[in-house]
Amino acid sequence: MRRLAALIMSIITAVTVFTVPITGLAAQTDNGLTAYMPRLGSSVGSDMPRLGAGVTSDSAKSVYNSTTYYTKGKQLYNIVRKALAQHKDSVKVNYLSSNHLSGTQLLDAMEQVIFGACSDELSVDSVDGDYALWLLSQYGIDYDYVYKNGKYYYAVDLELKYYTTSQQEKEVDAVINSFKKTIDTSKMTDYQIIKRVHDFICDKATYNNSAMLGSNSLLFDFDYAFSAYGALVKGSCVCQGYAEAFYRICKELGYKCRFVSSDPDEGCHAWNIVQLDGKYYYVDCTWDDEYDGYDFFLVDYDRLRSEDTKNREHTLESRYSTQYFYDKYGSKIAADDYSNDGDNQLSLCTVDLAYKTKTYTGSSLKPGVTVTDSGVRLVQNRDYVVQYFNSSRAGIGIVNINGRGDYAGTYARRTYVINPGRVADFKVKSGSISTTSLSVNWDSMPGATSYIVDRYNGSSWEKIKSTTATSCTIGSLSPAKVYKFRVRAYYNIYRTGHYSAVYPTLGTATKPKSVTLKSLSAGRGSITAKWSSTACSGYQIQYSRYSDMHNARWVKVGSSYTSKQIKNLTRGKRYYVRVRAYKLRTSGDKKYYYYSSWSSKKSLRTN
Repeated sequence: MRRLAALIMSIITAVTVFTVPITGLAAQTDNGLTAYMPRLGSSVGSDMPRLGAGVTSDSAKSVYNSTTYYTKGKQLYNIVRKALAQHKDSVKVNYLSSNHLSGTQLLDAMEQVIFGACSDELSVDSVDGDYALWLLSQYGIDYDYVYKNGKYYYAVDLELKYYTTSQQEKEVDAVINSFKKTIDTSKMTDYQIIKRVHDFICDKATYNNSAMLGSNSLLFDFDYAFSAYGALVKGSCVCQGYAEAFYRICKELGYKCRFVSSDPDEGCHAWNIVQLDGKYYYVDCTWDDEYDGYDFFLVDYDRLRSEDTKNREHTLESRYSTQYFYDKYGSKIAADDYSNDGDNQLSLCTVDLAYKTKTYTGSSLKPGVTVTDSGVRLVQNRDYVVQYFNSSRAGIGIVNINGRGDYAGTYARRTYVINPGRVADFKVKSGSISTTSLSVNWDSMPGATSYIVDRYNGSSWEKIKSTTATSCTIGSLSPAKVYKFRVRAYYNIYRTGHYSAVYPTLGTATKPKSVTLKSLSAGRGSITAKWSSTACSGYQIQYSRYSDMHNARWVKVGSSYTSKQIKNLTRGKRYYVRVRAYKLRTSGDKKYYYYSSWSSKKSLRTN
């Protein structure tokens, strides 16, 4: 029977471990340490580690050699969380420890960092949290360390390997985005939406017995079977793939959902919990797919286990016996199966939002809500109340609809997209313009994960910078050239990018190169200045009776000039002269000048 379990997990292979005496500034490099992540529905494995408290506690930090190092804590976890969500092959982990760690001990510490990074407490997306944890197949470390002032500074290259490639994850994204377009949340109830997700996965996937039996070789690589890619693209997976797919799609449709599993000695199986009407129910797409039914769809824990003929594979793993899991999920798990033929349930009502997409304008965006039960429109504040979350920033806005009166104790949830608005105050940083670079800055956009700076090349816009900051320096420019830039806010949710639909543009120019004042020649009440040429719009010649250029006068000439006679000077007096180039940019009826630095001064008496 394919359900008979598996074992899973963490075979730690230390190819080489060195022990080096610690001195005042000792360093060590240790390569080739690898650990394998859990694999559910396979024939090998062991227990999952259980996280202790403090996932959301701050990391302690210390700076060494201009680099910040972190202890375990949310700052360090979030660095790794972002790398996992972006499917990166490696991430630099600057780890701070008060104790010396062997290679194996450091590998164990990185395992705890990974599980912290994948914790539900820190999850903000559908591709981090449970999804990232169960997509990771193995990890390894290369590292150096330095000991100073009682602290050990570990520079760790954390290598990451997944069950899928980045290209395969893009294919998963495409399938999910296409499926979501078939869901009209204004015309479907929560129950209908969750059922559609369940049926979609069961229709797409078939259980992969070969992967379950551990057939994995150069000829038969079944890594994909442990991922949503196996379920949604290849159409072949084990329980891990079914549960990953259900988790991710439900999250992207706005439902609270978790990936859960059993201990290795109790089936090593994976399934899900999902929230309807404020309660959590169990869903096992794997077993429903095998038996072509709904015996494991929106059921309580007793029903889940009673339908399991062995009464083993659906025993929740011991790692879920934490206070956090109980408070957020366990205490809200339904005592009975979900009923889709009851009365006065918001999960059986349709919910229509006044809009599903809006551009951020600087104020809170809260779409109106219409709730209908079997064609009868409910009354807000009598039958339900509405709460909005994340309504004042770009990203995913959340609408919670909580039942009142006859609908008390029931619940519905919808989401909407807030696109980034127009970034304000886009300007050149004062004093930053040079011949080949300049700096720009702008106001922050709430909810933006980064900003894109584009340059206009005469026919189209081209991306030149992406930054999480609200300023950047733009280099590799040409001297004395007019440029046009724009900045767009960007946020990435569910691995889909959203940009500002409107954006500010900025015209500016670089400075010309400096010129060399070659010579001065005296005339009768005049001086003729000669200088080197450079690309520009023209030149400014400045002259004064004083070496500090006090009370200076000036004259401008066009770019074709390389000499100029300055007339009407006092005879027999010494004059100081210098030259600079300028670039002229016009905008409407306004003129803007960009000057090079002044040449060195020369002086001469007139005749």
